[in-house]
Amino acid sequence: STGQVTNPGNDDNITIIEYDCQLQNYPATYSYGTNQANTHVINMGVDITEDFSIADISGGGYIDTIAVMDSNLENVSYKQATAQGTFGASKLAYFGPYISWAIMVTDLNGDSEPDFVNPTIAYQVNTSDSSGGSTSTFFLSFPTTVQVTLSDGAGGHVSPLSYPASRRPSAVAVGQLQGGPNSALDLVVGHTNYNFGGWRDNFGWQGQYDSLTVVEMDNKDLAVTDFEISPTDRFFGLVGEGTRNINFTVTNTGMDTLNGQTADLDVELKIVDEVNSTNSTVYANDWDSPEVKTGCGSGCSWTFEEYLDGATNWHLETNHSQNDDDYTYGVRETSMGGYFTDLSAPEVDANFVNPTNFMWAGNVKTNTSGDTWSGYGKNWDDAMVLNDVDLTGADRAFMSVELFRHLGLGALGNSDGTGFIVGDVWDDLAIIEVGSEETGWNLIGCPQQAAVEGACPSGASIWGGFDADRTFKTDFWGYSPENIVYYGLYSPGSFYGWDNFTEEDLGVFDLSFWAGETVDVRFRFRTGFTGSNTDDNESRWTGRDGYAVDNLTIWKQTTAFLPNPQTLSTTIGPLSNLEPGQETVTSIQADLLNDTTYRISAIISNNAWDEQSINDDIIAYTTPFNLYDPTVESIENFNPGGLYAEGVFDIGVVTNNYGNTPVDFGIEATIYSATPSDVYCGTPSAVCEETFEADQDGFRYAENQQPKGAVYDESTCTTPIFSSNAYWFGHPCDTGTLGYDDAWANETLTIPKIDLTNMSGDFVSLNFEYYADTFYTIDQNGDVDPSDYAAMTVDYAKNGANYTGLVFAQWNDYNEDGTCRNDDDGNGIVNATESIDVTELSYIGDPSNVDGSNNYNVFFNSDELVNTASIDLTHLYIQNRSSPDSSQWRSECMSLEGSVVDVNFEFQSDDDGRNGINDGFKGIGFNNITLQEYTFVQDAVYTSSRTNVDAEEAATTVLASHEFFAGVYRLDIKTVFDNTTVGKPWFNDNELSEANNIERVIFNVESVNISIGKPNFLTCLEDQTLPCVLPIDSALTHDWDLTVKNGVLAGDYKFFMEITDMSDGSQAHLVDAGPAVSLESQEKTPVSFTPWNGWVDGTTYNISFYGQLADGTATGNVRSFTATFADRVDVAILSDTSSRTTAIKQDLAILGMSYTQFEINDWNTYFDAGWFTHYDKIVLPWQEVLVAKDTQFGGDGYYQYLGEPARRTVLENFMSAGGTVQAHLGPLGSQIYGLDQGLSGRL
Repeated sequence: STGQVTNPGNDDNITIIEYDCQLQNYPATYSYGTNQANTHVINMGVDITEDFSIADISGGGYIDTIAVMDSNLENVSYKQATAQGTFGASKLAYFGPYISWAIMVTDLNGDSEPDFVNPTIAYQVNTSDSSGGSTSTFFLSFPTTVQVTLSDGAGGHVSPLSYPASRRPSAVAVGQLQGGPNSALDLVVGHTNYNFGGWRDNFGWQGQYDSLTVVEMDNKDLAVTDFEISPTDRFFGLVGEGTRNINFTVTNTGMDTLNGQTADLDVELKIVDEVNSTNSTVYANDWDSPEVKTGCGSGCSWTFEEYLDGATNWHLETNHSQNDDDYTYGVRETSMGGYFTDLSAPEVDANFVNPTNFMWAGNVKTNTSGDTWSGYGKNWDDAMVLNDVDLTGADRAFMSVELFRHLGLGALGNSDGTGFIVGDVWDDLAIIEVGSEETGWNLIGCPQQAAVEGACPSGASIWGGFDADRTFKTDFWGYSPENIVYYGLYSPGSFYGWDNFTEEDLGVFDLSFWAGETVDVRFRFRTGFTGSNTDDNESRWTGRDGYAVDNLTIWKQTTAFLPNPQTLSTTIGPLSNLEPGQETVTSIQADLLNDTTYRISAIISNNAWDEQSINDDIIAYTTPFNLYDPTVESIENFNPGGLYAEGVFDIGVVTNNYGNTPVDFGIEATIYSATPSDVYCGTPSAVCEETFEADQDGFRYAENQQPKGAVYDESTCTTPIFSSNAYWFGHPCDTGTLGYDDAWANETLTIPKIDLTNMSGDFVSLNFEYYADTFYTIDQNGDVDPSDYAAMTVDYAKNGANYTGLVFAQWNDYNEDGTCRNDDDGNGIVNATESIDVTELSYIGDPSNVDGSNNYNVFFNSDELVNTASIDLTHLYIQNRSSPDSSQWRSECMSLEGSVVDVNFEFQSDDDGRNGINDGFKGIGFNNITLQEYTFVQDAVYTSSRTNVDAEEAATTVLASHEFFAGVYRLDIKTVFDNTTVGKPWFNDNELSEANNIERVIFNVESVNISIGKPNFLTCLEDQTLPCVLPIDSALTHDWDLTVKNGVLAGDYKFFMEITDMSDGSQAHLVDAGPAVSLESQEKTPVSFTPWNGWVDGTTYNISFYGQLADGTATGNVRSFTATFADRVDVAILSDTSSRTTAIKQDLAILGMSYTQFEINDWNTYFDAGWFTHYDKIVLPWQEVLVAKDTQFGGDGYYQYLGEPARRTVLENFMSAGGTVQAHLGPLGSQIYGLDQGLSGRL
């Protein structure tokens, strides 16, 4: 019924319907809940499962095991029969930190107990969070596996085994594929593509590549599974010259727990003798002259396979005329090295720049207009296979080839009303595979140089028409290729053109993995549902030429070695309870030389008990290639935007070598000082400083409509954070009532209309303080995933156009080339299509790992501290979001110089229920936002050096001690790589990156002393025309309050007022402000003193104010002023200073008369009948219109305040007592003066 909650129950019933052997049928109908004959319902006790499996494990001739997934997460839930048809309680078996939607139960290890096989969907990471809780997150981008959970023979299960699979394994079959009848069963795993929200498997390369995974199982098998050399360089992972650690991993890859077995591990390091090694050509074909296959025995024959319709399209292309297809002008398609204007440009044809014959999977068609079109059809799966390539007797093997790829794609999706969302992609794929009887068909790893230059972005020998979008997502957006990131397509296809995978150019494909075998090499072209010249609608023809091959050479090497190899032999075991999947590591050290090729091998021997010999060894070749990269990792003692006390500081720096071999380098520190100048913002324009404390210029900030953020003080907070007003998305203490909630969006704090149109300095710094306390999670690697955060955006007007951008980072132009992009093609011209030099970027937000590394661009966690930030608005890396089409959003380096800018801090929270109100998170507070323009001048340069610094040898160097005085400083520290010294190994070599050579920090130095503010004395005491005189009254006193501000060090202070008689210099009075007060760094506090009234008529005094530390030590500045006191004063002037008050003072000076001027702001204190008894005359000077107007009309309200009833009474009583009020009136009218009708009379 309405409003009544129902329990939907669990999806965990297994229904068994028995077959009637007598009637030879199943029941005709089945109704849930009835105790129907020959039916049984087994409740598995889980919430949900996507699959189940049954098996006769004991061999009793009936089903005795039922298995499901426990909510598809981590565990199998299974029941075993205690007798036929009688199942016991559910048990759990852990299959690993994965989601699985498929299961098979079987007996793999022959112990008559259930084993489980689970193809997995996603990897689970258990995380902690900022509130101390824990959550589980599943990652689709991790490599998926097939999990095998084996029984331990005693009713339990051992730790699961993991076998690598393709993108998304979905089904498994178990059978005997290899070995005799008593050997272990094997697994065959099928794969599929899944769509998960914003994730599409077939957007990625693995999702496009069809495959089966075969796992050959063994009972007892010890394998060498991995080796690694360290250290290596940071960029490519290459090894260099020096003493290096070589680690070999040995794993129990069988299904039995190993006990008592032993084996020997023989490790050998041999140096390749390049001079005496021999290369022999196995096959060569340039398709212009006869093929060469004398080194291939009876093999190396070509076959052509079209796996769908049998009609191959591979053919020898001998027509070298340029295909001048007349089509699709103005359609931009992305080249993998830049942009082409349209698809009909001649340089996109396969024949362009290749005047020779080549093999081409394509065709030429004529449209209805009689035009010829080169291209390819749809739904092809066409292979050109070089069979029986003889690599036997070889130690190594290689292949060079020239490839043409110009590929399209088919895309399906839907519109959400704003744009078209691509949901599925069918790539046109160009593939090279090697087929082996031992390992099946496999892709080939990409040559290193080709990967660096973007010639095979997948990292392997597979290319697709969607590659431009894939690389755009990874390089410009930082997403996986499988993510849905934007509307539509970035590019309708991908153009590579002809690439030379040769030793002289991009490098050759390494076939050494198959050395010693006879293999097949397959060039495969698989197309989607569009083609390039096959659509019935000829206007959609694009004429892409697809896939072509030329100049193929395969060779193998018989490798010779120098004598005296380095060897290590160690005995493994006797093994004790080494469970399946567990491993052990053996290491050796080796002195490697540059440009020398080594054969590294590890072989398991004396292991007759081992059932599988194919994985008993691992053999690899490596050639150390020296790379040098001195690096500044961090500057010690100073933080960006930090505040430090005057004094002497060590100039320290942490440097490292991100290369892979020892190197010497210099270190240079340059110190600059600057005096900042103001930047203006807001309406009306004023100095751009926002403290969230109202002043005469008002607030500088703006907010979104109906804002949820607000300015709060901390008067109700037990533990202050800023100790002043601040703007909060949340609340500094009352989080339960005023904290931030779920689903806050577009909550914006804006500093508006920042005027950068007339800059003259080097840069403009946006400085602010912030405190961030929000919900985020932390995974097992310490990586942080924020849920609630504030991002920084900019809206700016420049050159008559309006723009908007999301700020990612600052870019530091370390190499002073005026850009943060790389010169990818080396032509000396950097343009918008070239890659970002990420080493020049410094992301503005909080760290993405608990170790403090790799910042985000958002603010979410300040570690319970008030952090300072300093962001250079002339060197920003933003995502330009000016276009309404998100597919056109680009990341770029830019400057806001010449712009009028709104800087926005935008807060958002998700709807996970974790927020300030529920969990006590304070949210994010901002304070003390300022903008200043700087020009720096060099102060000092210090140098040092480090020698023989090996890879990853970080160390701190102190270059000097420098004395800093109050001001703004910039500290640049850089490494200096000298490659000009003959005899050094790095002579004439370049370092890997110049961008990481320098770090820069801008910080403030201020006095440690207290700062005494100006006392609130009358301004006429310092009048340049005629200083005024203060009246003496027996009952009324003069009171001079002031504000003090602490320096950068916390301390206890006392404050004093001293009065000195100027006639003889004697001390007339000394008073303190009370007990010592404790002040934090930069804290302000008001100070007042007990008034003194011992003034002597006609005497001039000096009144001074100063501070002391609690121990009596003087600190800070002294404030003072002089004043003459009198019992009688001639004139009281009631007005702010103007040209007319100056004229009055000049007349008084001539007449030798005395006066006191009381400005409007002084009236609350001195507009008093008691004070006025000491004057003969009160003068009301003539007022300008703006001063005279009431405040509600934009004026200063002179007559408005003067005409208040109490003040009118004072003036009337003054005149009644014989005093004179002299008023100078201008033509201001009754609206100002009043007439006692409507407005009250004011005079």
